Amino acid sequence: MKAEPWLDRTERLLRPRIACLSTPLAQRLLGVFALLLSIILVLPIPLGNVPPAAALCLIALGLLAADGIFIAAGILAGSVSLIIVWGVVYALASGAGLALKELFAADGYPPTAAVIMLPLCRPALSAERTSS
Repeated sequence: MKAEPWLDRTERLLRPRIACLSTPLAQRLLGVFALLLSIILVLPIPLGNVPPAAALCLIALGLLAADGIFIAAGILAGSVSLIIVWGVVYALASGAGLALKELFAADGYPPTAAVIMLPLCRPALSAERTSS
């Protein structure tokens, strides 16, 4: 099996450390954090589900072996992935807002309609100039 050497190395690194991160209260809090990360996994963001999945794996390995260092690494990786995904969602929402603002300009017409109607308004504009 190809994964066996990786699992052997990981098992050698896992050992009970920092016991306060594997208490029942900490496990409940980690469950809420894992729920948040799992919601992010469902979002259709390109390449946005790999960091939360890696964080969940680190947290799960840490909880299985009561290894607080793996749990802390998972929390750190999960926090970074939350920040990255929040930035992507914010950028998409900002871009959509700007696109809608541009689409429905201040005059109430979409830009394409304003361009189409511009030649229709020119005779009226030239008539106003000649009368004054």
